[in-house]
Amino acid sequence: MDPPVLDCLVVGAGPAGLTAAIYLKRFHRSVVVLDSGEARALRIDRSHNVPGYPDGVGGHELLERLRQQLYRFGGETVHALVSSIDLLADGGFCVQADGQQWRARFVLLATGSRDCDPEVPGMRAVWDRGLLRECPICDAYEHTGQRIVVVGADAHAVREALFLRHYSPHVLLLRVPPHNAQPLSADGQQQLQERGVRWQDARLSCAECDDEGVVLTLDSGESLRCAVLYSALGSRPRAELGRTLGATCDPKGDLRVDAHGRTDVPGLYAAGDVTGGLDQIAVAFGQGAIAATDIHNQL
Repeated sequence: MDPPVLDCLVVGAGPAGLTAAIYLKRFHRSVVVLDSGEARALRIDRSHNVPGYPDGVGGHELLERLRQQLYRFGGETVHALVSSIDLLADGGFCVQADGQQWRARFVLLATGSRDCDPEVPGMRAVWDRGLLRECPICDAYEHTGQRIVVVGADAHAVREALFLRHYSPHVLLLRVPPHNAQPLSADGQQQLQERGVRWQDARLSCAECDDEGVVLTLDSGESLRCAVLYSALGSRPRAELGRTLGATCDPKGDLRVDAHGRTDVPGLYAAGDVTGGLDQIAVAFGQGAIAATDIHNQL
């Protein structure tokens, strides 16, 4: 027998996907969330800018609270990695994941993005200690006045270094291969000089932690010490499923959506980091709520 047709299938169990599912269940809609276990929020050891958490909240804790809220309203998550989504003749979707199949009138992609971390021996230990960060908007406040090293090379890295300079006068932009293949632009150099941000080209050989923060060893033998390390190597949106269905992306590879979260594929929505914009938990909450409300109204 064909499986029952869901009102909506949500791909991704991060803040955007779980929020959308909570809203849909409270709209008395049938919904299933497919969870690959790779939500970007799981990388957050503790965030202090999530509204309603004055003492901060870890990514694992936040997602567990969202799951419990979803379950309270009869929602369901299934641990499964989606392999394909097909558009059906009636306008619905057929979703295949780990040998299982679902049919749904609408699909919401909340697949997020992958952070690009520095590939250096010892970096995992730095990340485990919460000293490798990717989002200065989220937690630069906690490093006010500290010594900060930014790893990156392009215009994005320059912007992040300048953003962090607002919080500390001790910011160094470390340009590492292969990201320093091109020289720093004259405009980038001028901006950094005007704000008192140092930069240097170097090759990292290893990273380690001690009681005072992070120690970076360069191939030259030089050691650099900082309280926290910021990766400005960017991220890659998990937009493959949307592209396969014909959804268009912006030049960065993020799925294009309208003000309601709709892609240009009828019935296909997207929310959260896969849509670009400001990658923040609070934004993901809002996008999930907006998309879910529009799906309910369409139903």
